[in-house]
Amino acid sequence: MFLEERRQNILKILKEKKKATVSELANIFAVSEVTIRKDLEALEKLNLLERTHGGAIIGEATVDVPAIYQRKILNKEVKEKIGAKAIDLINDNEIIILDSGTTTFEIAKNIKMFNSLTVITNSLEICTELTKYDGIRVIATGGEIIKDNLSMRSLVAEQMLQNYKATKAFIGVSALSIEHGFTTSDGIAANIKKQMIKSAETVIVVSDSSKFGKVSFCPVCEYDEIDVLITDRNISREYLDAFTSKGIDVIMV
Repeated sequence: MFLEERRQNILKILKEKKKATVSELANIFAVSEVTIRKDLEALEKLNLLERTHGGAIIGEATVDVPAIYQRKILNKEVKEKIGAKAIDLINDNEIIILDSGTTTFEIAKNIKMFNSLTVITNSLEICTELTKYDGIRVIATGGEIIKDNLSMRSLVAEQMLQNYKATKAFIGVSALSIEHGFTTSDGIAANIKKQMIKSAETVIVVSDSSKFGKVSFCPVCEYDEIDVLITDRNISREYLDAFTSKGIDVIMV
């Protein structure tokens, strides 16, 4: 079992049981107690759990990402506005990347207005939506389909993205904080997002403000890797100042 996978599973156990001891976790994962202590220390630094004497309890800052059908309901109106606003940043004849996610799907729903556009995506749902439109060329990253959010993830998807250069990438995240930057809940998804960022000239993060001040499991990027943030007007002054001081253009809907 890879390190990231083990740490994700540690969090799953803690979410279910609320607490666990080092010795219990060492037995479950067949590793040394020293290894588990290092895992717990790393997770505590991300504010995902609290270490206790001999074990750990779940941290309140941990972000759960519900299944896609539940996520579509969360902040639906705001996501629709963000999706509509993102279209203003797209021009005909561009090559763009659309990350998987319910907010990026709202962008896809508005793309029918373009006559000639190439879209690279790791979202099965976005692929299905965009094949309705004659002017849109769709390139899927491939990879294993994850049923809870209909995304495509694998090393294959990561490698495929290395072969393209896009004008813009629209990236979704599970959480973002001043201290830890942009994070998401899955290690493989984080790696794909990182490659999307590397493959694009301009990087645009789309996120409603409910995700601010939270930390998820896997780092995606720091502030200096982002060019634009599209969010809603409930963004706090603290976060607005943090983004703009890093040179990020903040667009509010």
